[in-house]
Formats: sequence, structure tokens, C-alpha cells
Amino acid sequence: MEINFEKQLVGLIHRELRRLPDLPAPDTLIPRVRSSIAAQARQPWWQRPMMTWPVDFRVAFIALLVGSLGLAVFSGAEISLGVSFVFQKIMQVFGLFTPLWEHLVVLANVVLILGRAVSSYFLMYAALLLGVMYLTCVGIGTLCFRVTFAKP
Repeated sequence: MEINFEKQLVGLIHRELRRLPDLPAPDTLIPRVRSSIAAQARQPWWQRPMMTWPVDFRVAFIALLVGSLGLAVFSGAEISLGVSFVFQKIMQVFGLFTPLWEHLVVLANVVLILGRAVSSYFLMYAALLLGVMYLTCVGIGTLCFRVTFAKP
């Protein structure tokens, strides 16, 4: 039953749309289309789709892409074979930051311990206070800006 109703509805809509007059195109449409086509034709080759690039550039790009992929696969295999060696090299380079890292870890642990010890109400009040202080600073800064740059 629904299929017959849908077919009738489609037929009705089709007949009604056929009765409508054709709308004329705007006078500016053809010049805009032509200027858009001309602008695309004036684009440099690297801004066009890859399939329109010159053949030698496409071949060079694909060779570079395959070479980069091969280098990534090769270096990934090398790294997986010598992860500890790479980690040792990284630690040698960043070994100067070890004391700083240890202090940051201790500071993070202190913050975690204080966070567990402090009541949730205190954290809410502290966040509210920080929000009010932030909004106050923004308001005072806006006021100072407007006073400074006000036209006399």
C-alpha cells in the first residue's frame, strides 16, 4: 500500500515540477565561471591536482615518497632491534636534565598527596577564588586599556 502511495507522490511531484517555468541564469554567471576557469589555469603546477603535474615531477615525487617510506621502515626496524641503545643515547643527551626531572617528580607527588588530603570543598572554593581573581584581572586590564586609549 505504501509503495503505491509513494509512486503516486513521486508522480505528482514530478508533474508539478515540470509545470514550473525555467529560471534564467544570472547575467554574471558565465563571466564568473570563465574567470574561475582562467584562475585555475593560471595556478602554478604545485597547486594543481597531482595528476595534472608534469610527468617528471610526478615521478620525482613518487620516488621521494617511496624513499621516505623505505627510510621509515628501515629506521623503525633498526630502532626495534636496538631500543635500549637508542634509549641510552637519549639519556646521554638529556642526562643533564635528570636532577630537574627528579625534582619535578617529587613536586608532582607532593601535589598528589596534598590533593588527596585536602577536602573537596576546599578545592571548589579555591577554584572559585581563582576564577574570581582571573575575571577581576581581566576586568581591570580592560578598564586600564580603555582609559589609556580613550579618545579625548
